[in-house]
Amino acid sequence: MSVMASDSARAVVCTSRPFPKQKLRELVLQALYALEMAPKGEDSLVSLLMTEASVSKKNVLYALMFCKAIRANQSELDALLNATIRTTTLANLTIIERNILRMMLFEHQQNQESSPIPTAVLIAETTRLIKKFSYVEGSSLILAVLGSIFDQVTQEPASMCG
Repeated sequence: MSVMASDSARAVVCTSRPFPKQKLRELVLQALYALEMAPKGEDSLVSLLMTEASVSKKNVLYALMFCKAIRANQSELDALLNATIRTTTLANLTIIERNILRMMLFEHQQNQESSPIPTAVLIAETTRLIKKFSYVEGSSLILAVLGSIFDQVTQEPASMCG
């Protein structure tokens, strides 16, 4: 599987973390949601996230850079997700569910080369985000889709060693 992000987007995402990864994911998810609802609202989003999440401007700007990297690769992420989802379409999922899938898939792909995050950690974090921001009923589909994609990635190198 190829890495989708450009080198500049990867450089932004792989810099040192200014705050806990869980908080970063929450901010990124909220930013993705807000930008999907109002694509031109980025300017007001900074102050809103600072206030609502009680974080510094630096941390919000860091989360927005991560968000922009995800959005820059959205068509590739959506193509992979649509190819994996069997019972519905990506468009039929809620905005939060779509963005959780995009964010976790992007993070998984970003970290394949440098420092892989164990899939169990990504699945646990996905579950946490679903419980916090979405409906628990949707979790089985989201976890099945991510599990299927993560399994494919794990199996690819072994099949090439033939």
